[in-house]
Amino acid sequence: MIEKEVCMNAIAHNLTRCIMQESAQRHDVPLGQISYKGTLDTMRHFADRIHAARTRAREKLYDEMLGLIAKDLNPYRPNRTEPRVRKRRPKNFPLMTKPRHQYRPVKHGKNSGPSEPRGLIYVPFATVSFVATTAETFAESQIAAASAIMAALPPGSVTTAGNQNAFGNHLANAMKQLQKGKVSKAIDDLNKAIERTDGCALRGSPDGNGKGMDWITDCDAQDAIYALLTSVVARCSRKPRLPRRHRTP
Repeated sequence: MIEKEVCMNAIAHNLTRCIMQESAQRHDVPLGQISYKGTLDTMRHFADRIHAARTRAREKLYDEMLGLIAKDLNPYRPNRTEPRVRKRRPKNFPLMTKPRHQYRPVKHGKNSGPSEPRGLIYVPFATVSFVATTAETFAESQIAAASAIMAALPPGSVTTAGNQNAFGNHLANAMKQLQKGKVSKAIDDLNKAIERTDGCALRGSPDGNGKGMDWITDCDAQDAIYALLTSVVARCSRKPRLPRRHRTP
C-alpha cells in the first residue's frame, strides 16, 4: 500500500509539472510567473490532452522503429516496409506508451477495493485542473474588485463624490496602463490610490486634513481596498525568475 501511494504521488507531481510547463508556453511567460487554482472535477480534460499528444508521439516513434527494423531485415527490398512487421506489437503496449493507464489500474484488472491490512481504499489518481494566472490578469481582477467596492460605498463613507470619482479614475488609469503593458506607470497610479486608503491600515484611523487625506472614511472598506491594491503592487513589482544559464565549457 505504501509503495502504491508513493507511486501515485510521483505521478501527480509529474502531471502537475507537465501542466505548468504547458501553461507557461501557452501564455508565453516564464514558469515562475504562473500560479494556479485547481479543482478536482476538471483536471481530466487537461491531463488527457497532454497524455493524448504524448501517446501519439510515442506510437509514431514506435512505428518508425519497427519500420527501421523491417528495412534492416529485408536487405533485398530496402525501400519496402513489411506491414506484418509493423503490426507486431508487445502485449503490454498500452502500458508502455500511455501514461494515463498508470493511474487507472482498474482497466488492467487490478483491485481497487479496500486493502487487507488497514482497510484503506486504493483509488486511481484523481485528475485536477489548473488555471494559469499571470501577473497582469491577477492585477486586473484585483483592481476590478477594488473598483466595485469603491463604487458601492454610500455617501457617508466617502469624503465627497468628486473624490470617489477621482479614486475610480486612478484605478481605471492603472487598468489601461496594464493592458498596454506599462507596468511601472500602472504601479504609480495604484500608489496614488493607496495613499488615499492607508490611514486605517497604517495608523488605525482615517487620515484627516492634509496632503495625504484619506478619501474613504470607513475603515472596513479601507482595509478591503488597501489589501487588494497592495497585493497588486507586490505582484507586479516582483521580478520574473530567469532560467539559470550554465557557462559554456
